[in-house]
Amino acid sequence: MLTVGVSILIASFLLLVVYLRLAFRIRRKSEPPYVPGHFLWGNSAQFSKHLVRFLQTSQKQLGDIFTIRLLYHYFTIIMDPHCYETFVKEKNFDFSLVTKQVMTNVFGLEVKSPHKLFSETTKRLKGVYVNTTMENFAKHVQNSFTDLTKTSAMTTSDCNANINTDGNTSVDWRRETLLTLMSRTVLTSLFYTLFGRSVDPSKNFCPNVFHDNFIIFNKYFDYLWIGLPLKLFPKAVEALTILLQQPTSHNMLQRDGVSEQVKVSINHFRQQGHSEKDIAVYMLVLFRVNYNIFRVSFWCVYKLAEDPRILKDLEKELHEAIEMKRTDGEESVAFTLAEIDELSLLDSFLKETLRMYSGGLMVRYITEDTEFEMPTGQKYTVRKGDRVVMCAAGVHMDPEIFEDPEVFKLERFVNTTFYKFGKEVKKPILSFGSLCSGQRITLLQVKWFVVNLINSFSLHLPEGQKAEPDTESYGIEILAPVTDVQVDFRPKEGAPVLVYSK
Repeated sequence: MLTVGVSILIASFLLLVVYLRLAFRIRRKSEPPYVPGHFLWGNSAQFSKHLVRFLQTSQKQLGDIFTIRLLYHYFTIIMDPHCYETFVKEKNFDFSLVTKQVMTNVFGLEVKSPHKLFSETTKRLKGVYVNTTMENFAKHVQNSFTDLTKTSAMTTSDCNANINTDGNTSVDWRRETLLTLMSRTVLTSLFYTLFGRSVDPSKNFCPNVFHDNFIIFNKYFDYLWIGLPLKLFPKAVEALTILLQQPTSHNMLQRDGVSEQVKVSINHFRQQGHSEKDIAVYMLVLFRVNYNIFRVSFWCVYKLAEDPRILKDLEKELHEAIEMKRTDGEESVAFTLAEIDELSLLDSFLKETLRMYSGGLMVRYITEDTEFEMPTGQKYTVRKGDRVVMCAAGVHMDPEIFEDPEVFKLERFVNTTFYKFGKEVKKPILSFGSLCSGQRITLLQVKWFVVNLINSFSLHLPEGQKAEPDTESYGIEILAPVTDVQVDFRPKEGAPVLVYSK
């Protein structure tokens, strides 16, 4: 009988052999060119340092399609935006296997009948459910703003001392870190819109505690996704333990205003015989999906506070829309979703924010060796078992599509068509990918939050405050900031309450 030590040596040797076979494979003649990398971890260091610059450099050297290696995984990168439709329609490019990998590796969850669950939850993001969700979200946003005007992290005298230095002398200016401000408003609104409220909430299942621990857990997402075990990261284990301290599925369904997403998910998990822990884990998954709204809103508010000209122009557009509807100084003005969508400058502002701060990758698993034809007519074979990727930021920062891509331009998307190689780019913004069923409602919630913020508060960024996106976090949908910033705000006197109308 083999000793434990010998067994470990044999297993290690076999794993090394498998790894080396995967890592040092030979490129076939018809395959895209390979990007040179480290003999052990491939292109991982270049990928994590600054993904967009790495891809742009590789594109200049190798063309619009090439293959990189991250540890023993191979990813074929497609940089030409004109390939989008072919990419999403290719039957051998499978998204479900990528989703399964995320669920298993990151959350330790294997969903039974996942296609049925996806179908049912998708229905709850369309039609009449949009109105229900928006009504609840609008209510919670207004409540969060009311709470914000009642409390402040600073005393009035402290506020005056700081604000006067920057030239703002009003006694009612307040100062918060931007992440705190966003947590108290949009994050709280999202949490209650998704999970509803309880008259007797648990100590941990509340927006601030949940958010604090989610931030910790989410830092390790990419490491878990590629297959590193959770136990290697004690802080992530501790955070996850707190995140899973949720109401039972029965009590969750009793919460006031709990979303249809949560209801249908819990019912599915119960019918399929999942455990209470599985249900709690999936509630975390739903929260992470909705977290993009928080990240996008952060960058929107940052740009508003950073550039007074942007804020002034958006205020003007909103004020004109309000005055067209307001009569005799009414205290409230109702807006429909269609009317919010008609604010063209706001729409351009949101798209430009997405363009600047999106970090997501559209990843598909290749189920069979597949011949992929580029717009030039050149054909390449992509290999079964690899992944194929389109990078949103690679398109968004392409100077051949967007003039001065590093510069934020408020009116960039107002009545504008974009081209590359003389051909129209049909989908210039790729932030949410092709299979994001919640894209429309996400954009509506961000727009609703922004117009309400502009209507209700004045904003100002203190001198010396600057937020930069974390270029090491590419791969997630919306980039996180490297550091937080301070922001000044004050309630506007006489501003009407904006009411959501069907």
